[in-house]
Amino acid sequence: MTEQQSHDLEKMAAKIDRLERQNRFARRLGVIVAVFAAAFLLLGNSPNKAKTLDAQRLLVRDSSGTVRVEISVSDKTGQPKITLSDTKGKTRFHLGLHSKESVPSIAMLDGKGRLRSSFGLSPSGKSTLRIIGPNKKVVHRLPK
Repeated sequence: MTEQQSHDLEKMAAKIDRLERQNRFARRLGVIVAVFAAAFLLLGNSPNKAKTLDAQRLLVRDSSGTVRVEISVSDKTGQPKITLSDTKGKTRFHLGLHSKESVPSIAMLDGKGRLRSSFGLSPSGKSTLRIIGPNKKVVHRLPK
């Protein structure tokens, strides 16, 4: 092989090497463009909604499956309420609106489910507070 042929082979090998590098770069770029295009199409077609949960009732359970929190709308009055329960599933705290006038109230119950105290507003808008003893009788009331 002559010196000229050897030089031509080196030039051709260098050109092939450069073309292979360009081809690898083009393939990588093509894959990146395809991934971004697919992501754009998939994410672009999903509805752009706010992170909203739409329900009439939401239950939150602990690891043993006991309902601990309930957020719902009463079937009877149509008023919203939040109920917190202890580990045995007994209601211990209740926050809600009551009656047609949407009167707000808070109720706290003992471990047996008996009302022990309540705070709220009367339909006329006056604050009310009741503390109930273990014998189910009101021991303190505001206003008197």
